[in-house]
Order: sequence, then structure tokens, then C-alpha cells
Amino acid sequence: MTGTDVSRIPVAIVGGGPVGLMLALFLDLHGVRSVLFNTEETTRWHPKGSTQNARTMEHYRRLGISGAIRTLGLPADHPTDVVYFTRFGGRELARLKMPSSAETLAARARAARTDQTPEPLHRANQMYVEDFLLAHIRTRPNITLRFGWRVERFADDGAGVTLAALRGRDGARETWRSGYLVGCDGGQGEVRRTLGIRFAGQSLRQPYMGGSMFSTYVKVPALKRDFLRGTAASSTGSSIRNCVRPSPPSMATTNSCSGRARKAMPPRPTTPRSSKPCGGRRSPISPSR
Repeated sequence: MTGTDVSRIPVAIVGGGPVGLMLALFLDLHGVRSVLFNTEETTRWHPKGSTQNARTMEHYRRLGISGAIRTLGLPADHPTDVVYFTRFGGRELARLKMPSSAETLAARARAARTDQTPEPLHRANQMYVEDFLLAHIRTRPNITLRFGWRVERFADDGAGVTLAALRGRDGARETWRSGYLVGCDGGQGEVRRTLGIRFAGQSLRQPYMGGSMFSTYVKVPALKRDFLRGTAASSTGSSIRNCVRPSPPSMATTNSCSGRARKAMPPRPTTPRSSKPCGGRRSPISPSR
């Protein structure tokens, strides 16, 4: 397709995050064709949301993929505790005990038939879920992917929407015509700004979970070999996963376990008394080999 060609499709979606990916899949479920634009060439590679709640899991169930989603994240028998530490491998301050995936599903099996949660929440990091959803989309017949493409502009003439898209890596251009354009590019996205849609209400301002946040995830190759030998926590493998904490001035650290490590980051050198992977049990440290 050249820049002068116009491709026609019922729905154009701008933004390939979880909302855009799921919208494309639901349109496909109903036989509606769509094109999905996303500025990045792939899904995010850094930790973000760590929980797929019950309603989200029910959406996956409608698409027939809830079972596959439950294979993402921690081993099925590993607890999903949220634990606060003074530092990696340091002193534990507090622990919010939460069941493993296997325990959650066992509780569902024991529940009455009138129970209103057919799909309990599941702990799996958003970056792994998005990666799965994108791979699943590639198998669907009604979805055209334009990852690595940015929608430069669009115009609504009352009968439909015409948009111009640019591919980042080589400057290729395409023009699309659709009956509907859906902005799934987030609160700071171009679609909302172009349409002049403003925020309403008050912003959340508080020291924790209300300001700037950052996520860190590290890979410790010797964790299982040297620190977790002979403990139930050894099933975690060799990674401390998705440890999330607020930026200063708050000093608390939330460790939220929800996936496999993909990018390696060197841990800060310490001499801790005990090693605790997120959601795991305390175990003595042996000298590193």
C-alpha cells in the first residue's frame, strides 16, 4: 500500500495496550474487522499492573483464553503474598498473605453453584498478559496489526473517519478509512487531546499509590542455587519478580510477584541476613559460590 491508497475497514483502534488488544479481540469474536495501531513495535517489556481481577478474567473467559492466562505468572503452588522489606534480602516489615493460584482455584471448585465469581482474580504481570494477547491476535482472521505505526492525524466527516499513519522505522505512510475510530491510547493520548475531551473531577494526591511510581525487576542467577536450596520457596526459580515501590518520600517497599523476569538488572550489593523472594518463605543464606 502506498501513501495515496486508502484501505477501508469498519473499526480503527489507536493504542495497543490491554484495552485496545481486548477491543480488537471482542470485535473479532463478533466477526467485525478492525485495524490496531500502536506506536511501539511490540508490547511493553517492563512491569506494570500485576493483577487480573475477576471481571477481567471473565472477559478472558468469554474469549476462551482464561485458562491460558492462568498459566502466566508464578508457579501454581506459589503464594501470592505482598511483602514489605527494608531492602532486597533485608528485614521483613509486614506480609499480606494471599493464596496461590492453585488454592484459589480449589476454593472456587468448593464454592456453591450460586457463587458469583466463576473466574477469581489471577496474579500475572501486565507485560506478560499483553505479550500473550498480541500473540493470540496474530492468529485471528479479522484483526490487522499496525504495531510500530503512529496515527499522525484523523478527520471525521460525519460518514466516517479518515486517518493518516506513519511507520516509525522507515517512514512508510498509509491512509485508512473506517466507520469508527476508537482511542485506546490512554489519558495522555493524541485521540483524546485532538477531540478536546477534558478530564473531570479531582486527581488523587497522597503519599502512597497517588503520585509517581516506578517498578524494578531484577534477575539473580544464583538465587535458587545458593539461597533457596531445600526450601519450598525454591519453586520460584532464579528471579525476584516485579518488585514495585513508590518513589520518595515514602520509604515503604511493596513486592508484588507476578511473572517471569525478562530484562536483567544488577542487584545492589548487600550483605543481608536472610533471603526472601516476593511471596516466598524465609530461608537462611548460604555463602555465594
